[in-house]
Amino acid sequence: MVLRNPSQNSLSVSFSTYIQDEYSVLDNLKVTGGLRIDLPVYFAGAVDNPALKEYSFRDGETVDLSTWPDVKVLWSPRLGFAWDVFNNKSLKIRGGTGIFTGRIPFVWFTNQPSNSGMIQYQLVINHGSSSNNAKLARIPFETDASQLLQNSAITDIFPTANPEGGRIASIDKDFRLPQVWRTSLGFDIKLPLEMMLTIEGIYTMISMPSTLKISTCRTRHQQLLKGQMKDHTCQITLPGI
Repeated sequence: MVLRNPSQNSLSVSFSTYIQDEYSVLDNLKVTGGLRIDLPVYFAGAVDNPALKEYSFRDGETVDLSTWPDVKVLWSPRLGFAWDVFNNKSLKIRGGTGIFTGRIPFVWFTNQPSNSGMIQYQLVINHGSSSNNAKLARIPFETDASQLLQNSAITDIFPTANPEGGRIASIDKDFRLPQVWRTSLGFDIKLPLEMMLTIEGIYTMISMPSTLKISTCRTRHQQLLKGQMKDHTCQITLPGI
């Protein structure tokens, strides 16, 4: 059931360029160098929640949902080679190493406004128990579902303010797109009957990982707390949708 439009559009663009040059060290040895430059830019779509400015989290950390991460240039250098060992194509050794940048994880960015406490509220009522059946029986039929939010008789089912225990998702202002360091080495061996045997190995190491952190809530105004801190979480009351 959609009471209001819960979707949130975010606008981001990634500008990229790549330069490459090939150099013949010997007649049978070529070296290729390249550099990819990515510049992700985040424009619109952030939704602020003023209530969060009253809270601090673990290690005094604060959360600002009104802005996106800072713009940072991502550098991805690469170096490769191809060596025709006997200069007759009977044995080739090739390989390369470099940094590779992943695509923008858009779902992380849409999670920030969607879980800001200002856009949507999720309600799940499972049919079966007597209490849930009673709730379902109290919900009137409305051609315009948004009218349910105006019905004072069912504010316990469709609250006009966010319920306690809401979750907030925020992206660190120093966030960088994930990057990996990848190295490969391959052998092309010419066999009889014009057949070719290829042996290749690839090793990948995460050089710029992305992590998820759950912070403990500590507020400057303790009266705003609606519960006790348990398991590194706390319950807070956020402004209405």
